[in-house]
Amino acid sequence: MASTGAGDRGGAAARKGLAAVWWTLAVLGVGVGMGVGWGCEERAAKPAWSGPRIAVLSPALAATLKDLGYERWVVGRHGWDLSLDPSVPVVGDTVGGGIDYEALVGVSPTHVVVQLGLSVMPERLEALADRHAWVVMRHEALTLDEIMSAAEALDEALRPLAWPEGTEAERRGTPIAGLRARLARAYTPRAGLERLGPVLMLAQTEPAAALGPGSCHHEVLVRLGATPALVRGGPYVEVQAEDVLSMRPGVIVLVMPRARGVGLASGATGSGALVARLGVLGRLDIPAVRAGRVVLIDDPRALLPGTPMIEFAERLGAALSALAWEGDEDEGR
Repeated sequence: MASTGAGDRGGAAARKGLAAVWWTLAVLGVGVGMGVGWGCEERAAKPAWSGPRIAVLSPALAATLKDLGYERWVVGRHGWDLSLDPSVPVVGDTVGGGIDYEALVGVSPTHVVVQLGLSVMPERLEALADRHAWVVMRHEALTLDEIMSAAEALDEALRPLAWPEGTEAERRGTPIAGLRARLARAYTPRAGLERLGPVLMLAQTEPAAALGPGSCHHEVLVRLGATPALVRGGPYVEVQAEDVLSMRPGVIVLVMPRARGVGLASGATGSGALVARLGVLGRLDIPAVRAGRVVLIDDPRALLPGTPMIEFAERLGAALSALAWEGDEDEGR
């Protein structure tokens, strides 16, 4: 078995709890993403040459592969996938039901891309990889830098097989350069965000659970130049009404993915309906509620620690900048 990726070297014990948290977030995202209205996108035509055959057992890494332009070579997907064409065969999952090895062998992959969290590499997967000469690529990307490093490693390994030297596609290049440029722009600090006061990001409202230090989302918030309301705890923290009262957030951001295929609402701000979605928190006497400064980011992939974080940063930055601009206009009246 050929095997690549940071996960093969093991991880520090301190990262294990964080990995478990991200699997929890993946479940939250999947819970809404598997609703009605998935719809089918037309799959890109197969290339004339024989490229890689990729089975990807991670919703986050599947999103990254799609953003890199490799969807057409994916032959097997995770049972909780949120990004790929639903017609791609499911080859199991890595959390609940386990890998469907019969289905995995049936799609004849050349590469198996996995994210296993706390789990060790399954012995059966290793044995089958040896028998069938699969390349197993494991990535446990959790931070923004790790997400981009995983994307670059996947692209470096797959590009020569997907776009052979001399082809028109190879000359055009893959989207990796564009993703790097988008990332640099998306993570650029935005002027005036500090004037909004503390920003609280919630992944759910009843019970309330906040995205805190150690999460990609918290890291994005800091890079944008905003002030996090939650400065202690972990990546995913349940909070009570009294906790939120003491934080006195000036803005509340709801990171609550909608079902795949449902109309776009990301970046919506300030409506009474959004305040109502806060539940008990919407009745608190806090600046965010009084001013109606509630932002909804509901992209189906918004909780996945992969390249969708670039789009999350773009949407969050635009929404917070708009609120800061409104505040400047109010002061000028």
